[in-house]
Amino acid sequence: MVPVKATFRNANRSDLETLSRIYEKPYGGYETAKRFVEVYLDHYFVKIVEVGGKNIGRLIWFPREDPRLGWAEILDIHVEEEYRRRGLGLKLLQETVKDVKAHYESMGQRARCIILFTSEDNMAARKLYEKAGLRKVGYGGYVSEDGAPELLYALNL
Repeated sequence: MVPVKATFRNANRSDLETLSRIYEKPYGGYETAKRFVEVYLDHYFVKIVEVGGKNIGRLIWFPREDPRLGWAEILDIHVEEEYRRRGLGLKLLQETVKDVKAHYESMGQRARCIILFTSEDNMAARKLYEKAGLRKVGYGGYVSEDGAPELLYALNL
């Protein structure tokens, strides 16, 4: 594992083009990806990981329902394959925990729990989440693209 100097920052509208290109394939085209990314940038929280000014990872999260509950859900986390196993995914999750706590504190509330869903077959992601302190708490009602059941993970704060 070669250490890498990475920068973690919140995304903004200047990231629209780059993020749209990144999500182009999964969303079936640039225009569809761009519409989703616009929603993410306007209504969600997007954390970017950069190495040498290049976007090599991101995490999207949003607050759940009533802010008094203090819940947040991670919608997507990804680190480019060539940068994996260097601690960047873990650091991305740790930075997000700080952001979630700060978000709720800014409203006079307390962050209580972060949840996410992942494919039962995605062992690398599951190991990362468990290393970050998340625990499997059940099976989700969703089916991932590969047809595997989704697991629900949670981190009590």
